[in-house]
Amino acid sequence: MTRHTAGLTWRPDNTLFLAFATTAKKLSIARVAIKWGSPAANPPDRPVNPALNAVTPTIIIRLLSDTNWMDGSASDASDPFHLSPSMAALSHLSILSPSPDGPGGRPTAPTVITIRSHLPNSLSQYNQDTHSLINRWELSEASATVHPAFEQLSARRNSTGSKPGPSPSLKKQEGFTSNKVVIWMEAICFERIICFAYSDGSVEYRDRTSLAELFTQGGEDKFSHITQIGFTYNGYEPSLVGAMSPTHLSVVQKGCDGKIKWNPLVYNMGNIGTSLQDTQYAAVIAGFNMACSTAIMNSSNHDDLMAAASKFKHLPSFAFDLVSEVSKTLKFNVDYSEESHHDSLIRNPSIQLSLSIQNALGYNGDAHKRTFESKIAWISLQLRNCVVLITMAMNIRVPTQDQSKKVLGLEDSEVIRLLAGSVRWCLDLMSWLIDCLLHPEDPEVFEAVAKGEDGSIPLLSAHLLATNNIALHVLLSSATRGFLTGICRRLVHLDYTARKAMSAAQSVSAPPGQSAPLISNSLRASYTAIATLTSGSIVPINRFEVFVARIAEVVKEAYTTAKFPSQQQTQGVPGGPGESSRNGIEQGVLFGGPLPDVMAPAISRIFSEELPKLRAEIDPSRLFFHDFSILGLPDSNTSAGKGSTGDNATSNSSYRVNHTIDIFSRVPIQLGMEPEESQGLDARGSRPGKRWRRCVSVLGGDGQYYRIQYNAINVIRELAHAIDARTG
Repeated sequence: MTRHTAGLTWRPDNTLFLAFATTAKKLSIARVAIKWGSPAANPPDRPVNPALNAVTPTIIIRLLSDTNWMDGSASDASDPFHLSPSMAALSHLSILSPSPDGPGGRPTAPTVITIRSHLPNSLSQYNQDTHSLINRWELSEASATVHPAFEQLSARRNSTGSKPGPSPSLKKQEGFTSNKVVIWMEAICFERIICFAYSDGSVEYRDRTSLAELFTQGGEDKFSHITQIGFTYNGYEPSLVGAMSPTHLSVVQKGCDGKIKWNPLVYNMGNIGTSLQDTQYAAVIAGFNMACSTAIMNSSNHDDLMAAASKFKHLPSFAFDLVSEVSKTLKFNVDYSEESHHDSLIRNPSIQLSLSIQNALGYNGDAHKRTFESKIAWISLQLRNCVVLITMAMNIRVPTQDQSKKVLGLEDSEVIRLLAGSVRWCLDLMSWLIDCLLHPEDPEVFEAVAKGEDGSIPLLSAHLLATNNIALHVLLSSATRGFLTGICRRLVHLDYTARKAMSAAQSVSAPPGQSAPLISNSLRASYTAIATLTSGSIVPINRFEVFVARIAEVVKEAYTTAKFPSQQQTQGVPGGPGESSRNGIEQGVLFGGPLPDVMAPAISRIFSEELPKLRAEIDPSRLFFHDFSILGLPDSNTSAGKGSTGDNATSNSSYRVNHTIDIFSRVPIQLGMEPEESQGLDARGSRPGKRWRRCVSVLGGDGQYYRIQYNAINVIRELAHAIDARTG
């Protein structure tokens, strides 16, 4: 056997199929099993540790069938060493496992594929062209038939005969010839599609059963890969080797010059429509849904899918439709209306994945507004990050400076100092949500909702979408309410710990022989900053938590009135509408869809009862004049710089261009200043510094995606200052 040996494929009976080619031009297939053996038995009076019992595994190989891989030609007896040039041309040998989704609903048998490539030889007397031969064989099992006379003979002798088992054999199927050289091959989509890559850089997707190219099969109503609905590769360059992405939507190729090139699938067939009623639009959504759902189930990366889908993010409902379809396919649960504890919400990976997709598709740069759906996703992801960050700080143990011992995170001044930025961000977010509800751009729409007028909910949905006001959606979604409740409880705990630490620091006397219960000055200063923020919050934490709890109650009452039972009530009921209906409503709100009619009574009560109560307990003027730039949203200040005059009238867009919010410490990073140097949240750096800086704005969940931003404006200013200094 030579190096041209195929990979293994698993069988349900815990054995493996092995296909290999030999120098005798034979293609063989064998079944491989591992017999582990049993450890030696020990006397009962002398037990031995089971870990010390050694097993002796044995590999058992049984040859099932073989055939000639040289197109049925006999072996050349004149070549005793079998060094035919065709042997060296055998470049690929692979075996595909059985697939349950064959033509006509029948499962496909294990398939062996061989690829032989031929390059013209200048010494040859024949002027042959470059080509590749792709052949395939199926392993079929046929039961042997016995003549009835043998059965009668067996019966006469009163013997019981056994029926012969199936006999496996390799049956050759139709292949194809290409005028290119195949450099790699990969089976994708549960081995139902085979991808062939050629030396000229082109890539073909072919059906496993017929080896026909996919773009010639299927249509917009039935397809297996997005290449069947108009996606193609743009341009080809000769390559030596390549690899396919986990989503099968792009390839990476190494060219003849040694450079690596990424080649994604792109859509080149014009307009696809704007809604799921358009056939091509629905097909594109379905194609991305298949690729994204498969990648999520396999826990594989899907960044190239986001790059391909971003070409359609200008469509008004594309992100919402894609995330909704992925959630339906994977049955994401976002209904936490009955959950009193939010730990399961924080640990739910499906919400993080869906919000990350939604966030990425609506990001248009720091100086531009996010889309409505992306804004909800970004705020939700940042809330989750803050909950996780504060929770880790409460439970982590960090070593002291002398490495002599470890202390809790809440006893370390550096940890508390880093939490101060997150505390301010969360407090500003609470105030900003209330400000968006108390100071809308069109108060008449909100007044109509408070009065419960007919048709007011659709008008409110259109108004919120037009003004990019996400506050109501954040408060109505049970998932984001859970994040808000979780952050409120942690802020209350931090406030209590800060005040307790400050009171302990004021105790300067102690009994003789005992040290005073003092804390370090740095820790006291860090806790003082926390206490100052919590005590000076425009909307008190306890009052905001009560407000969120009241919204949860009115939403649950609306569900009960509409006879939408909770998940716990529908468990065990086959086909119960409660789980799917309530979860579907929650998905629509979380993903930025229109406000559902079932929540109309709850929305009316929020504006007519709960919001006026909260307004009476706070100072709305502080909301009006407060600067929410630290939130990191280009439009986080409501109506165009309201309450800002003079130097403070700078829009949030320009603020985001000149400042970068550190995602961990939640403080602005400026040119020439490191995050730890800008202790004050309103610090301004004037000294020249690095022209390249770190920007850790999160594009996905938990900070997986980072980017480096080049601030051209500040660099130009820096160069201008340098020129002025030289010219006097």
